Amino acid sequence: MISTVTPLCAALLIGDVSLARYLYEILFLTNSDVSSLTRNKDIRHILEVNNLQRSINFLHEISLQPLSLFQLTFVSVSSALGPSPGREHRVSKLPIPQAMKDKLLFKSGSNVPEWNFSE
Repeated sequence: MISTVTPLCAALLIGDVSLARYLYEILFLTNSDVSSLTRNKDIRHILEVNNLQRSINFLHEISLQPLSLFQLTFVSVSSALGPSPGREHRVSKLPIPQAMKDKLLFKSGSNVPEWNFSE
C-alpha cells in the first residue's frame, strides 16, 4: 500500500522520468522521498507490473548516490516551511541570503553553486 504519493513518486508512477529527474535535481522532495522512496516495495511492484523500466532504473540510480548533508538539510527546511499558501511569507522572514530564499521558493534561475550535484 502506498501511503503517500509525492510529486516525485507520481512522476515515476506515470513513467515521466524527465519530470522525476527535474524534481530531484531542484530538490523538490519530501521527507518521504528522502527516507523511503527508493526502498518502497509497493511502488517498485507497481512500476514492475506496469513495465516502467525507466522509472525503476531512475530509482536505482538515485539510490546509489545518497544526498549530501547540505541537500538533506535543504529538504528538511523546505518541508518545515510547508506548502503554499503562506510559504513565500515564511521564506521572506528567514535571515538567509536572497539566493537561498529563491531556491526555497523554487524560482527558476536561482543559483546556489553548492547545490550543483548532477556532476
